[in-house]
Amino acid sequence: MGSEKILGQIIESSPDYITVRKRAEEELRESEAKYKTLFTGAVEGILVADLQTKQFRHVNPAACRMFGYTEEEFSRIGVADIHPKESLNYVLSEFEAQARGKKTLAQLPCLRKDGTLFYANINAISMVIDGHKCNVGFFTDITEYKRTEEELKFRNILLSTEQEASIDGILVVDDNGKILSFNRRFVDLWGIPPDVIATKSDDLALKSVMYKLANPQQFLEKVQYLYEHKQDTSRDEIALKDGRTFDRYSAPMLGSDSKYYGRVWYFRDITASKAAEKMIIATKEKVETANRRLGEIVGELSVTLRSIGDAVVVTDEEGLVVRMNPVAEQLTGWSQTEANGRPLAEIFNILNEYTRLPPENPVERVIREKIVVGLANHTVLISKDGTELPIADSCAPIMDNKGRFLGVVLVFRDLRKEREQERALRETEKIVTMGHLAAGAAHEFNNPLGIIIGFAQVALLELTNDKVDHNKLKKTLEIILRNSNRCKNIVANLLDYGNVSVSERTPLNVNEVIEESLVLVGNQSTLDTIQIVKEYAKEIPNVMANKTQLIQVFNNILHNAIEAMKGHGIFRITTREINDYIHVVFRDNGRGVKKENLSKVFEPFFTTREVGGLGLSVCAGIIKSYKGFITLESLGEGQGATVTIRLPIYNTSQGGQK
Repeated sequence: MGSEKILGQIIESSPDYITVRKRAEEELRESEAKYKTLFTGAVEGILVADLQTKQFRHVNPAACRMFGYTEEEFSRIGVADIHPKESLNYVLSEFEAQARGKKTLAQLPCLRKDGTLFYANINAISMVIDGHKCNVGFFTDITEYKRTEEELKFRNILLSTEQEASIDGILVVDDNGKILSFNRRFVDLWGIPPDVIATKSDDLALKSVMYKLANPQQFLEKVQYLYEHKQDTSRDEIALKDGRTFDRYSAPMLGSDSKYYGRVWYFRDITASKAAEKMIIATKEKVETANRRLGEIVGELSVTLRSIGDAVVVTDEEGLVVRMNPVAEQLTGWSQTEANGRPLAEIFNILNEYTRLPPENPVERVIREKIVVGLANHTVLISKDGTELPIADSCAPIMDNKGRFLGVVLVFRDLRKEREQERALRETEKIVTMGHLAAGAAHEFNNPLGIIIGFAQVALLELTNDKVDHNKLKKTLEIILRNSNRCKNIVANLLDYGNVSVSERTPLNVNEVIEESLVLVGNQSTLDTIQIVKEYAKEIPNVMANKTQLIQVFNNILHNAIEAMKGHGIFRITTREINDYIHVVFRDNGRGVKKENLSKVFEPFFTTREVGGLGLSVCAGIIKSYKGFITLESLGEGQGATVTIRLPIYNTSQGGQK
């Protein structure tokens, strides 16, 4: 059989060309060229595969375009090469079924030459061509159809899920009164029997609920009106005999061309909200009475507030200012009228005097914990005009006789006069301290100097002997040398305290210096039973300092913390960059420091069980020499202690500190 006749047989077998074949049967017999034209010009891809080898024997141009292979390339490949490997078993089973005539149509995934996946409808028949049993397949690309089908399926699932998840009962009815869809909530709200809802009849469903309505005639008239006025939307409330109330909303389903397809009904049980409305109305008079009484109480409170010598601010339960006395107005710079209704943090603007960081707002803590709260040490109030005032305060919750929280009262006082008195007292104490310093230095020097003088005399006597004991003389001189070094160290410490010498300084990363200090302290003391929490800032700028001195400062703080925690507890180290300074914060949960000792801890020779004497005073001198700041805070004994160091950031672009 010639190739043209083979092509003719293929075209004859094409389902799309059956009618053409019947009409043109006579013409096809007369001209084999027409068969070839139909085969090569077919829109469908046509592939002829040998049933035994499953290799392709003939393909048309449409198949070449569809798969991206040339006719010659098709002659070297088979069925397994144009389908995904994971689907091959299924593909081959479909191929065999078509070969046996059990089915003609298959929907299969296909692979193009470039690996692109697409789906095709394959109509196939089995026939003998050139003595070979073959499957003739007509391929139609249905990828876009599949994509549209999946998208439609997803949208239907999404719509169904949204409908079932709704708190409303939903009913959709078409233009002929047939129920198109409904959700479970609709059936549950109305209690419609399953056999009624199964009929899909809106009329039967309507009749099944009429006996439940307080006014069925009004309900029915509204339904009929909306079905007659197809463009209208409606919302009303329905009363049921069992005491429930439903909110009913209805809207038409209109196409983009405004064609009417039916109506959607939404039903929501609003019984609880209606009951709440009645309760609100019932309690309105009580609230008005309570407000009048509250106004009387507020008037009495205003008189009391004006008579108090300290500043007093009262907030509501949300921390908004409701009252201020004249002293509070004077210190904050805000009048009662300006401050009323504003958040307290806007009126009561406070900072730590040394770290320049805002502490936790005491009112916020009182609102959260319902306890009396005092301000931390070194707190300053920034008034409206920018004036800084050192203050002390306390906050307390306002509770009614039933224990309900009503607001917060904040009382604070100006510490400027007290600071002046304390400053004068400290000047006096410094004079006393100098006496102690001189006495302490004399005491420290007396011991080694006495030893030096005594052993110098022993050495002189030894030298007068006819026979000098060199070993004894050596030991005597070594003792003299050791005690001389003691004197030297005492002088060095006193110099460190009085005037920290200018030592070589280099740009340093405080995180790295802290790590070195931890290693040194770990070798000298046990840190195994202390939990160290490190909160280092990443990519932190350098500071300009002497590494040995900075380690000395950190070591002193670490040793004090270990001693305060007695080898057990949590020690937290935090570093961060704030306003051109590197802040290094050491916080322990040890025994803390008495409030009356906080101002003395950096003074020389001041010693308690909580802190050492000269060590912290030297640390303060070192940090001060770097134009930095060091503070120690504690809420009291048993409350732990926090040491904060602020060091200026080293500005690499300017070769100095910011």
